[in-house]
Amino acid sequence: MATPVDCAYSVEGAGPPLFLIHGIGAARNTWAKALPVL
Repeated sequence: MATPVDCAYSVEGAGPPLFLIHGIGAARNTWAKALPVL
């Protein structure tokens, strides 16, 4: 049986889905400046 994992996510903009992964110790806001360009 798999162990559940907590996961945080954001839904932004329109268009095809894009999955961004930050490094250990970082947070979702790591991508804040890049999101408008993507």
